[in-house]
Amino acid sequence: MKTLAERLKSARIASGLSQAALADRVGISQQSLHRIEIGLRKQPRKIEKIAHCLGVTPEWLQYGSPLHEKNNQTSMSIPPKKTVLKPLFTWEQLRHFKKDGVDYVMPNIHHIIPAGFVEILDQNNTISFAIKVEGDSMLSSRQDVTSFKEGYILFVDLHKKPKSSSYVIAKTLSSDSYLFRQYIIDNGMPYLKPHDPQYPMIKVDHDVDILGVVKRFIGELEED
Repeated sequence: MKTLAERLKSARIASGLSQAALADRVGISQQSLHRIEIGLRKQPRKIEKIAHCLGVTPEWLQYGSPLHEKNNQTSMSIPPKKTVLKPLFTWEQLRHFKKDGVDYVMPNIHHIIPAGFVEILDQNNTISFAIKVEGDSMLSSRQDVTSFKEGYILFVDLHKKPKSSSYVIAKTLSSDSYLFRQYIIDNGMPYLKPHDPQYPMIKVDHDVDILGVVKRFIGELEED
């Protein structure tokens, strides 16, 4: 990897972050991050913050070496990180998740066999399982909103409580159905909001349970 653009994109993908998610953590626009990734910006002002969010050194990200060397003869790969395998369940298999007190728990994977397993960085072991986006309810034409295409992989924490603007997997108790939505607070009331306005907002009441909060996802937001 000879350029900042290549190192940034490689480290971001290795960290399981979208451009929008990384830009949000750094405090810049997604467009600004995209310009760095395609090589239009060579000396980003927030290089240290970007490196911190990706778990790499600013020196490696900027120059490809531990130190700034004039001839750039020293190279270095992305520092190794611990990865784990998380079960990938289908939406139909969510029916086998049972509530244990406050939180839902996964079924025994020896009884309910997952559709597969996905490798991801999860050093704090907070991610419970993965699931693929289905349908178009979370697509958005707005550049400032993350658009979740069908097939994107969501990584879900069963124990985290949602905050306004969190993305969640929710269960409608009366119909025993599951959906992926954004959790928002409007005038003090919680709702499940789709990105596509053709779908209805759903009030979070006694008929709705939050199964888990989406901590991360894998999927590119645009073609380079």
